[in-house]
Amino acid sequence: MSLNASSALCGHRIARLAMVGAFLLALVFALSSCGGSGENNTSSIVPPANVSNQNIEQTLKFDSRVQDFDTDGDKLIVNVNESWMKSPPGLQERAVDGWLSGWKSERAGDAGSAPKGLTVLVKYDGNDVAKATPEHGIEMLGKPAAKSED
Repeated sequence: MSLNASSALCGHRIARLAMVGAFLLALVFALSSCGGSGENNTSSIVPPANVSNQNIEQTLKFDSRVQDFDTDGDKLIVNVNESWMKSPPGLQERAVDGWLSGWKSERAGDAGSAPKGLTVLVKYDGNDVAKATPEHGIEMLGKPAAKSED
Protein backbone atom coordinates (compact mmCIF):
# COMPACT_ATOMS: atom_id res chain seq x y z
CA MET A 1 0.00 0.00 0.00
CA SER A 2 1.43 3.29 -1.01
CA LEU A 3 0.86 6.60 0.71
CA ASN A 4 0.07 9.47 -1.57
CA ALA A 5 -1.48 12.92 -1.25
CA SER A 6 -5.06 11.67 -1.49
CA SER A 7 -4.65 9.32 1.48
CA ALA A 8 -3.32 12.22 3.59
CA LEU A 9 -6.49 14.20 2.83
CA CYS A 10 -8.52 11.21 3.87
CA GLY A 11 -6.69 11.22 7.23
CA HIS A 12 -7.57 14.90 7.74
CA ARG A 13 -11.21 14.10 6.96
CA ILE A 14 -11.27 11.34 9.53
CA ALA A 15 -9.67 13.60 12.13
CA ARG A 16 -12.12 16.39 11.29
CA LEU A 17 -15.12 14.00 11.54
CA ALA A 18 -13.81 12.66 14.84
CA MET A 19 -13.53 16.21 16.25
CA VAL A 20 -17.03 17.13 15.06
CA GLY A 21 -18.38 13.89 16.56
CA ALA A 22 -16.63 14.56 19.87
CA PHE A 23 -18.00 18.11 19.90
CA LEU A 24 -21.55 16.89 19.26
CA LEU A 25 -21.24 14.23 21.95
CA ALA A 26 -19.98 16.82 24.46
CA LEU A 27 -22.85 19.12 23.51
CA VAL A 28 -25.41 16.35 24.09
CA PHE A 29 -23.92 15.58 27.51
CA ALA A 30 -23.86 19.26 28.45
CA LEU A 31 -27.48 19.79 27.48
CA SER A 32 -28.69 16.67 29.26
CA SER A 33 -26.89 17.60 32.48
CA CYS A 34 -28.37 21.13 32.62
CA GLY A 35 -31.73 20.09 34.01
CA GLY A 36 -33.51 19.47 30.77
CA SER A 37 -35.94 17.23 32.63
CA GLY A 38 -39.67 17.72 32.28
CA GLU A 39 -40.21 17.27 36.03
CA ASN A 40 -41.14 20.26 38.18
CA ASN A 41 -38.78 21.08 41.01
CA THR A 42 -41.24 21.81 43.81
CA SER A 43 -38.54 22.25 46.45
CA SER A 44 -37.71 25.71 45.08
CA ILE A 45 -41.28 27.05 45.20
CA VAL A 46 -41.56 29.87 47.73
CA PRO A 47 -44.96 31.03 48.98
CA PRO A 48 -45.91 34.68 48.34
CA ALA A 49 -44.86 37.21 50.96
CA ASN A 50 -48.41 37.70 52.23
CA VAL A 51 -49.01 33.97 52.86
CA SER A 52 -47.60 32.89 56.18
CA ASN A 53 -48.16 30.55 59.08
CA GLN A 54 -46.61 33.06 61.49
CA ASN A 55 -48.71 34.86 64.05
CA ILE A 56 -49.14 38.62 63.71
CA GLU A 57 -46.52 39.36 66.37
CA GLN A 58 -43.81 37.46 64.47
CA THR A 59 -44.92 39.00 61.18
CA LEU A 60 -44.61 42.54 62.55
CA LYS A 61 -41.43 41.79 64.48
CA PHE A 62 -39.57 40.71 61.35
CA ASP A 63 -41.07 43.26 58.93
CA SER A 64 -38.33 45.78 58.14
CA ARG A 65 -40.92 48.52 57.50
CA VAL A 66 -42.27 48.29 61.06
CA GLN A 67 -40.54 50.37 63.72
CA ASP A 68 -42.60 48.89 66.57
CA PHE A 69 -46.17 47.89 67.43
CA ASP A 70 -48.52 47.77 70.38
CA THR A 71 -51.98 46.51 71.21
CA ASP A 72 -54.81 48.20 73.06
CA GLY A 73 -57.73 45.82 73.44
CA ASP A 74 -58.94 45.05 69.94
CA LYS A 75 -56.76 47.77 68.42
CA LEU A 76 -53.37 46.99 66.85
CA ILE A 77 -51.16 50.05 66.56
CA VAL A 78 -48.30 49.70 64.06
CA ASN A 79 -45.61 52.38 63.97
CA VAL A 80 -43.98 52.32 60.55
CA ASN A 81 -40.68 53.76 59.41
CA GLU A 82 -39.69 55.93 56.47
CA SER A 83 -39.26 52.90 54.22
CA TRP A 84 -42.99 52.13 54.49
CA MET A 85 -43.86 55.77 53.89
CA LYS A 86 -41.80 55.88 50.69
CA SER A 87 -43.29 52.68 49.28
CA PRO A 88 -46.07 52.92 46.64
CA PRO A 89 -49.68 53.22 47.89
CA GLY A 90 -50.58 49.76 46.58
CA LEU A 91 -47.81 48.14 48.62
CA GLN A 92 -48.84 50.13 51.69
CA GLU A 93 -52.43 48.94 51.33
CA ARG A 94 -51.28 45.36 50.81
CA ALA A 95 -49.22 45.51 54.01
CA VAL A 96 -52.11 46.96 56.02
CA ASP A 97 -54.47 44.33 54.58
CA GLY A 98 -52.05 41.58 55.64
CA TRP A 99 -51.75 43.03 59.14
CA LEU A 100 -55.54 43.29 59.43
CA SER A 101 -55.96 39.72 58.25
CA GLY A 102 -53.41 38.45 60.76
CA TRP A 103 -54.94 40.52 63.55
CA LYS A 104 -58.43 39.23 62.73
CA SER A 105 -57.33 35.60 62.77
CA GLU A 106 -55.44 36.07 66.02
CA ARG A 107 -58.35 37.83 67.75
CA ALA A 108 -61.00 35.45 66.42
CA GLY A 109 -59.92 32.69 68.78
CA ASP A 110 -62.09 29.59 69.04
CA ALA A 111 -65.34 31.39 68.17
CA GLY A 112 -64.19 31.78 64.56
CA SER A 113 -65.38 35.36 64.10
CA ALA A 114 -63.44 38.52 64.88
CA PRO A 115 -64.86 40.77 67.60
CA LYS A 116 -66.60 44.03 66.70
CA GLY A 117 -64.42 47.13 66.79
CA LEU A 118 -61.31 45.34 65.58
CA THR A 119 -58.90 47.96 64.20
CA VAL A 120 -55.41 48.25 62.79
CA LEU A 121 -54.02 51.76 63.12
CA VAL A 122 -50.83 52.66 61.25
CA LYS A 123 -48.77 55.59 62.52
CA TYR A 124 -45.70 57.44 61.32
CA ASP A 125 -43.98 59.94 63.62
CA GLY A 126 -47.01 59.87 65.92
CA ASN A 127 -49.44 60.75 63.11
CA ASP A 128 -52.16 58.39 61.88
CA VAL A 129 -51.49 57.47 58.25
CA ALA A 130 -53.81 54.48 57.73
CA LYS A 131 -56.66 52.71 59.43
CA ALA A 132 -58.22 49.33 58.69
CA THR A 133 -61.31 47.65 60.06
CA PRO A 134 -63.23 44.59 58.87
CA GLU A 135 -66.37 46.71 58.50
CA HIS A 136 -64.88 49.64 56.55
CA GLY A 137 -61.78 48.15 54.95
CA ILE A 138 -58.58 50.11 54.50
CA GLU A 139 -58.60 53.88 54.76
CA MET A 140 -55.44 55.80 53.87
CA LEU A 141 -55.40 58.95 56.00
CA GLY A 142 -53.46 62.18 55.49
CA LYS A 143 -49.91 61.27 54.59
CA PRO A 144 -47.29 63.34 56.45
CA ALA A 145 -44.15 64.09 54.48
CA ALA A 146 -41.36 61.59 54.95
CA LYS A 147 -38.30 62.96 56.69
CA SER A 148 -35.59 64.21 54.37
CA GLU A 149 -32.00 63.42 55.18
CA ASP A 150 -30.23 66.63 54.14
